[in-house]
Amino acid sequence: MTTRSATGLVLLGAGLACVAGLLPAGLGTTSASAQAQTQGPAQAAVALPRIGVLKVGGDALVKEGGLSASWVLEHDGVIQIALAGDRIGVLTGDGKAWVKEGGLSATWVTENTGVIDIALSSGTD
Repeated sequence: MTTRSATGLVLLGAGLACVAGLLPAGLGTTSASAQAQTQGPAQAAVALPRIGVLKVGGDALVKEGGLSASWVLEHDGVIQIALAGDRIGVLTGDGKAWVKEGGLSATWVTENTGVIDIALSSGTD
């Protein structure tokens, strides 16, 4: 099952998720950063595009930036991954929903337990 949001693409129950802020302002810019660029020197930080995969063994990997960027192991024991803006969410086999916000090395937060599905928004919508 695939759902689309204003911030990217989330594949539910599948092995690939991608988010890239693809707007008319250009690759990798968000609406906030595009607006800041037109308003003068104070510019918002531009989030790098991310690609996430879920491997057969349950490893969730994410890369940030260009297609040749290195993969980073984000979590193991994963049955679903979701990406939105600078957020990464995973659902582990024990029913825990984990989310991190910011860089790839940010700290995971347990958002809920007994979960069967996860979806994210970028938080800037």
